[in-house]
Parts: sequence; structure tokens; C-alpha cells
Amino acid sequence: MIKVALDAMGGDFAPAQVIAGAILARQTLEVDITLVGEQNIIDQELQTQKSPFIFTVVHTPDYVTMDDHPSEVMRAKKDASIFVATRLAKEGRCDAIVSAGSTGAQMAGALFILGRFKGVDRPGIGMTVPNVIGSCALMCDSGAQADCKPRNLLEFGIMASAYMQSMFDIESPRVALVNIGEEAEKGSELTKAAHQLLTKSNLNFIGNIESKDVLKGHADVLVTDGFTGNIVLKAIEGIASDVLSMVKVAANTSMTTKIGGLLLKPGIRKIKALMDYSEYGGAPLLGVEGVSIVCHGRSNAKAIKSAIKQAVKCVETGLVGKIASAIN
Repeated sequence: MIKVALDAMGGDFAPAQVIAGAILARQTLEVDITLVGEQNIIDQELQTQKSPFIFTVVHTPDYVTMDDHPSEVMRAKKDASIFVATRLAKEGRCDAIVSAGSTGAQMAGALFILGRFKGVDRPGIGMTVPNVIGSCALMCDSGAQADCKPRNLLEFGIMASAYMQSMFDIESPRVALVNIGEEAEKGSELTKAAHQLLTKSNLNFIGNIESKDVLKGHADVLVTDGFTGNIVLKAIEGIASDVLSMVKVAANTSMTTKIGGLLLKPGIRKIKALMDYSEYGGAPLLGVEGVSIVCHGRSNAKAIKSAIKQAVKCVETGLVGKIASAIN
């Protein structure tokens, strides 16, 4: 049975929603979950939620807060829950790590404890992006590396392609470079140089894609630097939420619009589900020697369960080995 180390103290709603997610995962998945964090708090929460399952708990005296600086926290809090969870994977006691805590701390732990693949300059975060045709793409990088070299973007494309092949059975993922125009000569010095590298690679590179088209399903892999990728993702998340709110307000302005709103309600629910991050779990750290899933800080129980499911599939499909083979 696959073993997942879950950072019980990480996230805006930890430990309650994290532990609730672990219970949900145990109800539907064949998975052994180790809860990592302060023993007394975890035991109390398991009692409060009347967990029907017994979990292994690894006690840690500390955890990382959002105020902690990622570059310093590994020295100041070496026994924080995210680092202990990562060491469990490094030592072979668990197969994967899941956390909704500080992304910077999780990245630091993965780099210094798990290590990165030979041939990978900088790991990236691969975030699932839903599209209007009902499928999804993987955007890499989505926030790990704000400043990139052309070589980094090529690596992101290679690793994200391996992910889509392994996790979604897409034989030859279509790779697109997020840019300000479709023409090869458009963009910054970074994107123009990355375009040349991607064109010469063995990837199924289809060229540039503008941000207005990332949800149209034209590509399976969206390559970008972490600064741009994070802005695109947060813009999508914010706009989707705001548009749905405006639709609700507009639907209540008159009796006619209320009737129309009722007729549209099933369709609106489908759109909301499509854009719901909790459906997709977390984002894998690509390029490190292990499965480490980064969850949204606001993850609820459903999102944690989805992330655990994602971690299990990453292990089952041998994702780490496939990325290692692809990058070398």
C-alpha cells in the first residue's frame, strides 16, 4: 500500500480541514496516511471529528507559518512538520508528501532533503489548468521560479510533458509557450530564446499561446516562467470567481432575470465545478527526486483528498522515474 506523509499543520484551515481530507481519502482510496505535526493537536482533532480510522502520527514540535522566510526557516525550524514529512519520504518510510503550507518551505525541503534530478537546473511547480472543452493542461512553472533562463523553460516543458504522459495517458502532449503574441519573434529575450530551444527539442511544440487562449484546450502543456505563470493562474481564479458573483447579482435584479437565473443554474454549477481547484488536488514539484504535492493554502477537505489521490497516482505510475528518463 502506498504511504503518504501529510503535513497536518500546513494550510489556512489546518489542522481541521487537513485531517478531514485525510479521513475522506481513507474512505475512498487504498492509502496509508501518516499525519505529521503536533501530536496533541492531531489527536484532539481526530477525536473531535470522530475518525473511524487509525492514523500513524509522527510528532513534530514545530511548523512553518506564512510569516517565516523560506531561506531561513530550514535552519530555524529544522523539525517543522513539512521538513519531517519530507525526510520520511527521503528515508523511504513514505512514498510521497502532501502539504498546504508554505510553498517556499516545501520547495526548500524538497531541494535540500530530496534533491533535484541531475540535469535539472531549477525545479518547477506544475499546476493543472482546466479548459472549456472539459479537459486540462499543466502549466509549468506556476510560481516556483520568478526569474528563469531559456534552459529552465525547456526543462519545464520536458518535465510537464512527462507528467501529462504518465498521469493522463497523452502520448504526445502538445506544448505551448505562454507569450504576448503567437509569432515566434514576439516577446521578451527570454521567451524568444526559449522558443528557439523548444523548436529544436523533441517535444511536440506547437508554438506560442496568448493568455487569452490558455483555457481553450489548444495545448496540453503550458510553459512559462513562475512569475508570469502565477499571475495568469491567479487572474483566472479571480476573474472566474468575480464573473460568477456578477452573474448571481444580475440574476436577482428582476423577476425575469430570476427566472432566467434558475434556468441557467445547472450550467453555472458546471462552470463552477470546472474552475474549482479542489477538484484537481495540488501541484507537483517537478524536478525533485520524489513526489511532493503542493496544495492551495486555502485547501479544504475535498482539496486535500484530491491531492492525496494525485500523490498516489504519481507513485503508481512511476512519475519520478519517467521524468528522470525524459530529462536525461
